[in-house]
Amino acid sequence: MSSLRRKKRRVFVFLSRGARRARASLYRHFFVNTDGYSAVLNWASLISLGLLFFALSSDSLGLLQPSHLLALFFGMTFLGLYVFVSFVEKVFAKHFIDFKSTQLFWLGVIAFLTFIAHGQAGDEVNAIFSQDASTFPYATTATAAMIMASWTLWPSVLVGAASFLYGVYSVFRSRWGMVLIALTVGLQLFTFSIFVEYQMGTEPVRKNNIYQIALAMDFNGHFRCEKAMLGKDSVAFIGLSQDSALVAPPVIVKQHNGKSIFRQVEVPKSFRRVSCT
Repeated sequence: MSSLRRKKRRVFVFLSRGARRARASLYRHFFVNTDGYSAVLNWASLISLGLLFFALSSDSLGLLQPSHLLALFFGMTFLGLYVFVSFVEKVFAKHFIDFKSTQLFWLGVIAFLTFIAHGQAGDEVNAIFSQDASTFPYATTATAAMIMASWTLWPSVLVGAASFLYGVYSVFRSRWGMVLIALTVGLQLFTFSIFVEYQMGTEPVRKNNIYQIALAMDFNGHFRCEKAMLGKDSVAFIGLSQDSALVAPPVIVKQHNGKSIFRQVEVPKSFRRVSCT
């Protein structure tokens, strides 16, 4: 019996020492700040991947409500994009920081794309309501954001694939501090791409989303307008005088997907215009 106990003790000591060495090695490779930034990004990557694993497990087991899963998704996506932007800043931006013309160029590109997206957003809002987009400022801004997000779909896929390849390259080069960062960036960009395609990638989906955003942000439930029923209809006032408005009827839900931010609702083909006092 004593011999058996000694053997068990030796095995326990051996495993304990092995676990301590493995833990120390992992900490040294991933969480020691050798380059001034990788440790922070690896901690953020670890938290982001933990949120992703928890969200997938909770979804499979039905542990959380859809709204809580969406909150987890936004949290892990924010952390993943933070890791990506910080990595780009530390690795690439430092080479261009002294080139003011390069900074102005990229600011100009972003401003131009924002201008184009806002113009396209105005057209999409006008196509739904047959009214100038200035009547729906929140819906127009949200539409511009959705359009710009849809433009990032394939760039996100390509950068995510490149990130995975860089992670494999880092393994062979024994650059362990970069492996977790590359894995996180790749996974989160792929997740972001799937979200963009699912929630706002096509025009019919965006049309449905635009209408619901307008109902929530630009239409009013309190009004004094003719031929509009208080408590059922909602109105969007037109112009500064607010003496006329567009009427949106009660929402008709066609399908409610618990895993989507927006419901699938019936978008009216036309909106009545009424007088208000």
